[in-house]
Amino acid sequence: MSFTKILHLLFEVLSHAKLDLIKALSLAKINTNSMTLTKKITLICKDNKIIKVFYPQKNIENVIYWIKNN
Repeated sequence: MSFTKILHLLFEVLSHAKLDLIKALSLAKINTNSMTLTKKITLICKDNKIIKVFYPQKNIENVIYWIKNN
């Protein structure tokens, strides 16, 4: 069973054992229970490029507003 299903998440979770995405984007790491995680982050992608980043302090209304207007 996938991590997303176990936690009943409504969004996809990216995972890579070598932490390539965390390293490439210089994301803040959280180490807990022998796992390395990041804080929640929303990435808007288009044509295989990240075009907008919303950090955890931003709420979903900001994300929805941005998507509707861009």
